[in-house]
Amino acid sequence: MHPDSIDHANLAWFREAAPYLATLRGATYVIAWSPGAELDTERSLLADCSRLALLGARIVLVNGIRAPLDAALGDAGIESAFHEAVRITPSSQMPIVRAVAGSERLRIEATLSAGALSVGFDSRRLAVASVNAVTARPFGIHGGVDHECTGVVRRIDAAALKAQLDSGALVLQSPIGWAPSGELYNLRHEELATEIATALRADKLIFLSPRDVTTPLIESGLRELTPAAADDWITQQARSASTLPLQCAASASRRGVTRTYVLDGESDGPLLRELLTRDGAGTMVSADNYEGLRRAHPDDIPGLYQLTAPLVQDGSLVERAIDRFETDIEHFAVVERDGLLVACAALLPHTGGVGEFCCLATHPDYRNGGRAAQLLAFLEQRARELELDTLFVLTTQTTDWFSERGFVAGQPGDLPNSGQVRYSPSRNSKVLLKPLG
Repeated sequence: MHPDSIDHANLAWFREAAPYLATLRGATYVIAWSPGAELDTERSLLADCSRLALLGARIVLVNGIRAPLDAALGDAGIESAFHEAVRITPSSQMPIVRAVAGSERLRIEATLSAGALSVGFDSRRLAVASVNAVTARPFGIHGGVDHECTGVVRRIDAAALKAQLDSGALVLQSPIGWAPSGELYNLRHEELATEIATALRADKLIFLSPRDVTTPLIESGLRELTPAAADDWITQQARSASTLPLQCAASASRRGVTRTYVLDGESDGPLLRELLTRDGAGTMVSADNYEGLRRAHPDDIPGLYQLTAPLVQDGSLVERAIDRFETDIEHFAVVERDGLLVACAALLPHTGGVGEFCCLATHPDYRNGGRAAQLLAFLEQRARELELDTLFVLTTQTTDWFSERGFVAGQPGDLPNSGQVRYSPSRNSKVLLKPLG
């Protein structure tokens, strides 16, 4: 193949993915998933689990049995019963539950091994292990209804899971828990995955959910949530089976799992898009700031230079040598997203109570997201703290944007002496002024 025939989109994707590929090795991911999508989608998803494990990620895949169990009960002429969105599991149905769980475990294990082979790896390199690591107790009586053999997690044997992960195995965990007395309990796989992720202090907990769970989140524009914001949305929707993944995500986040995700398990490649791209593929719940606005520091200087370079080339910004960034770094504010500077601006104080808002730049992939307005508001507040009375900006291409935010036309003669020195007649920049109340 001639080098020029290489798909440059693939090269760009690899360059973006490279930092994330480097973080896979040794990271612990707990993935909650229940069969129900088309068979090809399921095979693709499990093959991606195999890929991640073979690249060094420590994977615990917690599989649900909701759809196959409903089908098996239906074949036996038994209608599935629920109370407040929780399945009622009579003891008479446990033989069917055990049979379905065992059959699904074997089927998924075989598909994982086949997936490793299909993506170009020797399938013998992927060990799939099942561990008796879950102690359970009855869910009990709620609203006067006895849920019988439906259970909740009592304890996770984290040491047993870690031993298998340390050996390089992908751990496949069925939603069945054991009581010390020998009783078996049918567990909700989302809750089980949450308990496992918490016990392991997993790096990420990922819910691969049906589309009817994820679509309302995406349509509501909910891509990044704090646990409190997730609670608010769940309350608005009314708690149900469809909000369970988000409930569990918020709970895990509060209990120490750094980042939790709710992804569309019926789409193509949700795991790879979430783990290997900056913007991900679904909704994230995190107690920390995935994206944040802050004052710049010296480590940001290379990023600032790269961020502003395209706007210098098209004439929107005046060229700055890198040492100018070093001199002015204390005046900059930045928006950082997962380690990448996606927007910046500076407030340069001048004499006479005047400040210059300058060097506004946004990464091309993150424009029209309101970040420039956030930076302006942040630096306006900073100007007030410095007891500045007026802001000015010199612009060649964004007059309308500033006018919409309270700036009015001025003349070069309205600038302080230090600002007039900076004014370049050859650029013919518009002078815009904004009094600070």
